[in-house]
Amino acid sequence: MAPEPEANADLTAFLSRKDRDKFIEDWLVEDHGIQKWKAKGMVKLIIAPLTNLAGEVAGRGLQKIHQALRKHSDRYDKVSKHFSNLLLIKIECEKTKTKYSEKYLIPPAGEDPENWNKLNEQTRVWIKQLEKLDLIALSLDDLKATIRLNLDQPNLKKDSAPSRWLRPYNAFIPLTGRDRETDQLNEWRDAGEVFSWKIIIGEGGIGKTRLAQEFARSCIESGWDSGFLFHDTLDKLVNHQDFSKWTPLADTLIIVDYAATKQESLKKLLHQCGLNARNEDGQEQPAKLRLLLLERHADDEQGWVKTLLSVGQGKLNDEISDALHPVLELKPPQQKTQNETMLDILQATLDRWEKLTNETAPELPAFTEADFEQLQTHTEGRPLYLQMAALHTCEIG
Repeated sequence: MAPEPEANADLTAFLSRKDRDKFIEDWLVEDHGIQKWKAKGMVKLIIAPLTNLAGEVAGRGLQKIHQALRKHSDRYDKVSKHFSNLLLIKIECEKTKTKYSEKYLIPPAGEDPENWNKLNEQTRVWIKQLEKLDLIALSLDDLKATIRLNLDQPNLKKDSAPSRWLRPYNAFIPLTGRDRETDQLNEWRDAGEVFSWKIIIGEGGIGKTRLAQEFARSCIESGWDSGFLFHDTLDKLVNHQDFSKWTPLADTLIIVDYAATKQESLKKLLHQCGLNARNEDGQEQPAKLRLLLLERHADDEQGWVKTLLSVGQGKLNDEISDALHPVLELKPPQQKTQNETMLDILQATLDRWEKLTNETAPELPAFTEADFEQLQTHTEGRPLYLQMAALHTCEIG
């Protein structure tokens, strides 16, 4: 169902506006109560039906979104038409707004008035549904696929075992001493390449997963679809019947932990990423894709990294190899001096324990150089071990 010619012209003009995405984002936040970071990620989903209604030829990504959304709802065409009218009303001046209200918000010939009045509510429901869609599944044109990027939310409980408190997703204390690494990751994300991949390495307890989670959250706030692909989900993605046609619909960060154990699936993923990076469809602004791999060790001359670098043949192999950015090796965090950073982590853990349990935490003693050496020997400056030491102190008083 296409809008009336007059509305079509206005819609076409709106789609060419430079502030189009920002306008829709603000509208979702202000008129529909969508969280700002989610609204950023929803803009592409909103643009899909608008582009179709305006009769324009969309890029491959928008075409896939449009087709998948049509399968998602049997009233998609009608609701999206009503949705475009509401948006047009929003962008017009008050005089024109009255005209559109009279022309488009009354039931058209042959439409049941009761059903028509329900469309506005259906539009709100539809927008809320868009908020929950998994873009990975949508990019496969398969909304029923159990494939999604996962980012666990904190779930701290007073009666949970302390070991559970310290799981990375619970963010027991603020991320400390990682400004340099965070800046490097942001620079990598914001670079101009369509696709690139990076590896973070470090010993257990050094904070690889925690850093990746905080990075993913910042990406989400910037409008990226971001999160972890767990082993079974990664397998489902690369073995999906339509994976050879898969391409991200929005800027996407995929994180894979324990990468060395997932070499076969990662090879398939890298191969498809390399093909997507060529942008053979000629999209003006293809979605960016960043692949972040976490592991304890990495050597491009041997082992799992060498295996991944063998993906593709000829030029494609070179392109995938060139897309690998320098490895980021995590050392003990250092915000000030290393000793001061260790103290900050210990104190933050005591403060968090006190707040969680409503009990009084022990006070940190005045550390001597010998104390710091002993602390360094036992914890190696790793955030997890420092938090374990602080929690042990709380338990024994």
